[in-house]
Amino acid sequence: MGKLRMTDVEEMLKRRRVAGISYDLSRMEALMKAMDHPERRIRVVHIAGTNGKGSVAAFTGRILEYAGLVTGSFQSPVFGPVHHHVLIGDQPLDEGVFLKAVEDYEALVQSAESHCDFGMISEFEWLTGLAFYVFDTVCPVDVAIVEAGMGGRLDSTNVMPAPLVTVITNVGYDHQAFLGDTLEAIATEKAGIIKAGVPCVTSAAEPALSFMRGRGNETGSCIITVGEPEVPLSLTMKGAHQQVNAAVSMKAAAIALEAFGMSMADSVMQAAIRDLQVPGRFEEVRYEPAVIVDTAHNVEAIRTTIANIRTLYASKEVSVLFAAMQDKPVSAMLKAFQEAGLKPVVTDFSHPRAMKQEAYPKPYERAADAKSWVKAHLKEAASEDVLLITGSHQFIGDMRAFVTKC
Repeated sequence: MGKLRMTDVEEMLKRRRVAGISYDLSRMEALMKAMDHPERRIRVVHIAGTNGKGSVAAFTGRILEYAGLVTGSFQSPVFGPVHHHVLIGDQPLDEGVFLKAVEDYEALVQSAESHCDFGMISEFEWLTGLAFYVFDTVCPVDVAIVEAGMGGRLDSTNVMPAPLVTVITNVGYDHQAFLGDTLEAIATEKAGIIKAGVPCVTSAAEPALSFMRGRGNETGSCIITVGEPEVPLSLTMKGAHQQVNAAVSMKAAAIALEAFGMSMADSVMQAAIRDLQVPGRFEEVRYEPAVIVDTAHNVEAIRTTIANIRTLYASKEVSVLFAAMQDKPVSAMLKAFQEAGLKPVVTDFSHPRAMKQEAYPKPYERAADAKSWVKAHLKEAASEDVLLITGSHQFIGDMRAFVTKC
């Protein structure tokens, strides 16, 4: 085998996509066994929830770093190349270190596959296992911040026996094909990350909260509810939902710090997170006219984004460019814009699961090429106008990179 390159890693992951989405832990458990169980040695903050996982992970990590701890983060999906899934502090793992880690890790994966009859490790399982390998062996960290990919109970990340703290940001409708069609069913799946004796912090509302409390009673876990702060926090991240995300993160970080015999005043935590901006989370990437990119990709997130637009840009002329994955509730998402008096322009993007333009409902204006449409729109827009680009993480990643260069 020659020297490994990033393109080789991308091809490795592409081949693993044929394994599909496995909402089952058997392959991960076999992989962890082949790796001598790194998930038992790392100290973890485990985060699940329908929306807000990335923001809570970033806020929590920043606070723990501010306290002097070495943190690692596993996130998915990401903007940028594959090594951006694994962060040390707030920086992607060095490319050279990443490639060496992959060489050693892939040998462990192949060993696990050769000794079991479960077939191929999936793309997400592979990435999850790599993160655990890095945090345990390659770049040991004090705390790993791990975002669940989907649901919780059978998500690939849910192999840690005893995290420092678990977080369930909120519960809404997403991934119903795997998690169920009701909030109760989805809440039950997400509550699967709650572990015996491990505190769980959540901002979930009823009826989902009742199911989490039931799981807490079963496991002896304290369910800690957090809402919007009475006194607003000073944040760069805009919107009432980010106030809640920050408050959840502060509580989760405080619990994690206790495991190290440490504490931090709320005022110091606020100072730590004040200037944080997570890419693609209601992020203003251009000014006069303003362009906001937001990764909202389900109905609840779209409604939150609309509320932010109406609150922060109430007097502005707002245009919307929208594209989504075909397995999302696209009609309901578009309807939310209509109900708010906004007329989204629909488009598509390069991804196997992206909804094609001809599949969108007929009343909506179409942009044959998203980048050409944005260029023309910005040329004609007044300096005080606002353009919102939203609908899919992948789409936002592409458009964010494009707009920042316009």
